[in-house]
Amino acid sequence: MRSEYLLSSNDFFAFLICTVFAFFFIKYISIHWIKNHFIFQIFIVGFILRLLAVFGSAYFNLYLNKADSYAYFTAAKAISNAMHRLDFNEYSKIFYIDFDNLPFKTKSFFTNSEMINAIYDENKTIVHLAAIISFFCFDSYLAISFFFSLWGYIGIWLIFHTVTKKYTSTLKYCFFFIIAYPSLFYWTTGVLKEPLCIGSIGVLFYVFFNNKQNQERRYFFLFLGVLAAFILIKVKSYLFYCFFSSLLIAYAIPLLRRLYSLIPKYIFIFILTLLGFIIYYNYYYIQNAVFSFFIEETIENLSTATQWQLSEGGSSYDIGQVDLNVWSMVKYLFNSFNVALFRPYPWESRSLQVLVFSIESFISILMVLYAFYNKSVRKVFRLIFSNPLLSFSLFFVIFLAILTGGISFNFGTLVRYKMPLIPFFYSLFFIIITHKESDRINRNKFFR
Repeated sequence: MRSEYLLSSNDFFAFLICTVFAFFFIKYISIHWIKNHFIFQIFIVGFILRLLAVFGSAYFNLYLNKADSYAYFTAAKAISNAMHRLDFNEYSKIFYIDFDNLPFKTKSFFTNSEMINAIYDENKTIVHLAAIISFFCFDSYLAISFFFSLWGYIGIWLIFHTVTKKYTSTLKYCFFFIIAYPSLFYWTTGVLKEPLCIGSIGVLFYVFFNNKQNQERRYFFLFLGVLAAFILIKVKSYLFYCFFSSLLIAYAIPLLRRLYSLIPKYIFIFILTLLGFIIYYNYYYIQNAVFSFFIEETIENLSTATQWQLSEGGSSYDIGQVDLNVWSMVKYLFNSFNVALFRPYPWESRSLQVLVFSIESFISILMVLYAFYNKSVRKVFRLIFSNPLLSFSLFFVIFLAILTGGISFNFGTLVRYKMPLIPFFYSLFFIIITHKESDRINRNKFFR
């Protein structure tokens, strides 16, 4: 059925607003940020790809498949319409009060659809952000999608910027696997959670790994970092925990290396041996302590979700059952990691969409094999643990792969959930592959 929202007169006016905004945004970037013409061309190519994806996303979500993006837009439009009819002193009530306590004039715009009510209750942050944009942009899906996608592209570009600034030999590879990676630029466009999350992760990554440059505009980047952290916590809090857990480990490793260099080796070996004996003789106590956080009800929920997905068929997958013992948990975590990065295998493809996913996964397998073939295992990990940026990338990929692979149970859902780890995964292995012992970091500066 034809959507009433697409290509209306409102979208024409919203398109003009977005065009003017994009013009000044690109002009600011060219004057104050990127000084290398070639790098600026890459930025423009990525920007144009996102614009095309905005229109593709609008057609897909409003004409072909009315799923999450359509539901967020519908709820946001309801709030925007309500805001136009409220008194000025009632605006804040929409954003700080639960649905059951909303003013009557506002609630009347929601109760026509149970789906809108449910979407609003479960996704308040994303709906509120979309509603604010909708209020100023004539309730246009294209405008909301543009600003969501712009935030997502800023995050992607900041990851690309940070990596290629320090490792310029990865420039052409990172362009194809970060800026122009099909799944990544598709899922970072549209009225979805993914553009907000990936954009926020990219901003935080830039803030923590470009300290020298940030000193020039420290308050601006402090504001961006706080905003990104707030969005991440509100939209998908587990990404926030994965990010900062990886960050703490990445910055703790140099301290541990320095401590190891100060402590005599025989004392260090003695401490490790003592810890080994403590763990061995207290195995069951440790196991019970671990599973006090991972209770039987959680395992039952995972089993129920797996069985439901398998009964639906299609692109579902099974990574086995998890029992209340350490080895079963280790096996489950390994399978979760494997499915997130290296599955679906080609022979698991039952549709064109899953076939595309399998090709991407096969490329990931080849990259890992080539990295360890080109470099020894010892050299690979020595390189990773010698730089906080690489250590962060490794642990963020591990944590997020285990988490998303263990809770998705469907390849289509998995591709969306694992999108934030894609730029870190590929940039990590391109750095490993192109790294030379005699030239650890190329200091040529393409950026201001």
